[in-house]
Parts: sequence; structure tokens; C-alpha cells
Amino acid sequence: APGGNKHYPRSIAELLRDGPASADALTRASGLDSGAVGAALVELELAGLVAEGAGVYRAVMPAD
Repeated sequence: APGGNKHYPRSIAELLRDGPASADALTRASGLDSGAVGAALVELELAGLVAEGAGVYRAVMPAD
């Protein structure tokens, strides 16, 4: 269904609030498949909510 995965980015962002993690760790912790996790990470990066460095993703705190 269109828009059916909107909760995935939120789930991934919530996991990253606990600390930095690799995509593999996020896949295991979330129970989602790797494609859903990858798509969520791209969406969060484009929104400026997470940053990736050396294969590790981190939550980005809002500037305001």
C-alpha cells in the first residue's frame, strides 16, 4: 500500500537514539528486512535526521 512503510524510519530513528549502530545491527534490532532498513536510513539521511560515517549511523540532534 502506498505510504505503508512510514513507521519504518521512525522505528530506526528511535533505535539510533540509544546510540550509533551499523545497518546490520539496526536490521537485527528492528526485525525489519535489510531493504526496509536501508530505505529508512536513506529517508532519514535525506531529512537530516541521521548521519553515516565509516558504516555507522548516528542520530542527528535538531538544531532548534
